Amino acid sequence: MLFEIYKLPIFLKYRAPVFSATTFIYILINTLTIISPLIIIFRTRGLWKEISTQYEQPDVHFKHGVLLLLDTNNGPLVWSTFPNYNAMLDSLLRIPVVKTNENDVNYDGTKDELSVEVVIPLEPEELVYSVSLLLTFDVQLHHICEVALEGLAHFQYSSGLPGSAISFLGDLSLHQRMPLPSAGHFNLFDVPVLPYSSVQPEDWKVATILQKYWKRDVTSQLSNLYSTWQGGIDSNFTIIAKLHYAKQNLSFYTTYWEMLKFAWIQYLALFVISYISFQRVIQWLITNQVIQTWCIYPKKDL
Repeated sequence: MLFEIYKLPIFLKYRAPVFSATTFIYILINTLTIISPLIIIFRTRGLWKEISTQYEQPDVHFKHGVLLLLDTNNGPLVWSTFPNYNAMLDSLLRIPVVKTNENDVNYDGTKDELSVEVVIPLEPEELVYSVSLLLTFDVQLHHICEVALEGLAHFQYSSGLPGSAISFLGDLSLHQRMPLPSAGHFNLFDVPVLPYSSVQPEDWKVATILQKYWKRDVTSQLSNLYSTWQGGIDSNFTIIAKLHYAKQNLSFYTTYWEMLKFAWIQYLALFVISYISFQRVIQWLITNQVIQTWCIYPKKDL
């Protein structure tokens, strides 16, 4: 009885003339082995990764810029944190009591939420039917690109019945019309949202402010918004707001090396399948003598 203690493969060599149909088919199959992965990738539009995403929480700070507008049965009541605008309001100005607080809930060094309470005193028989509130923020990103911009949160609510208070909850998030750069500094929109130095009443209209802000390609906005209107008549109108600085997926242009890494992984994965498949085709063509070759057996060493 014999048992196997060692084995050694025997390689057979197949040869063909340089200028022959066999050589042409061999070159064609190897060319297809290289090109076919590229064709599949391009047809599925996935070779070059132009945009990448990063899950990040923006570094947000409340700038204490406030513009408040109440609609009452006696006309509008307005207040802001900007003295030059308040000076234009005359009898429309109504000064409230404002309390704000920013919290770092998970103690990671980044603010997570903002609480705002605004109490506006009312004259007897003044009824509030609508409220519009604008808050300004300093928003920064640090992980991939140094981004700085001035953001805005706008809340508006109206009711057919007079109210004494309103509370709302929401997420302050970034809205992008364009990907952000993958490196360097980006501060194109780090300019004032509100017309701080303007003395033109037209510039301070909420519609004008929102129209100009809407044209920016990167903005902040309120999402996941919930509000509660408390009907009734009171000597004060109270606004209670709680905003969460949300983590979100942000889009960036990819770097050259990231694009190359993504393309190489895709090509290599398809190339392995292509190589194995076409090598099987060559083996079948040769071993079944579909194409003409000369088999060279290994010589036995003397």
